[in-house]
This record gives sequence, C-alpha cells and structure tokens, in this order.
Amino acid sequence: MGSAAVQRGSIVSRASGAIITPAPTGSVLEEALASGLTGLARLNDAPLAEPAHVEDDGVVPIQDLLYRGKAALARAIVVGEAIKSGSTSADQDTLAELFDLLELATSE
Repeated sequence: MGSAAVQRGSIVSRASGAIITPAPTGSVLEEALASGLTGLARLNDAPLAEPAHVEDDGVVPIQDLLYRGKAALARAIVVGEAIKSGSTSADQDTLAELFDLLELATSE
C-alpha cells in the first residue's frame, strides 16, 4: 500500500487498496453544489467557446416525423411482437400506437 493520506471518514478497500471517500452530505454538500452552480454562471460572461450559429428552419411538421408505409408496418410488427412476448403490456396507449401504425402503413 502507498503512502497516500487517508482523509477522515475514508476507508481503504482490502481488495484493491483504493481509498474510498464517502459522498458529502449536509452543509458540505450544499456548499459544493453552490460553488459549482456559481462556476456555471460565470460561463455566461466568459463562455468556453464562441456560440455556434445554427440556422432556424422553423417548425418541423409532425407528418415528417411519423412512420409511413413499410416503416410503419415494420414498427407495428415490433410493437406486436413486444406485446406477444410480454415485454410490453397491451395497455390503451400501446394499442393506440399499434392501430395508428397500421393506419400509417397504408400511406406513403
């Protein structure tokens, strides 16, 4: 074992020899969190990098995010298999998703 100083309240692992220090609690924890948050606030005045310019294309229509055609059918099969295997319950939300996917499968 090395000559590292063990802080009060710390223990040394018998298996690895690592020094294990318990997480701070109470006022020590509050002080650590406050100083961390204060440090983050400084980033408003002195950011780590220049902000990247991102063009705003506006709102994406929900139709662009939905499954359609074969992709909807493939997802419906996955949902159905999950219900059959028992990894997903056939609750109202899951069945609604399944029926929506089947409807979307008919559109391209």
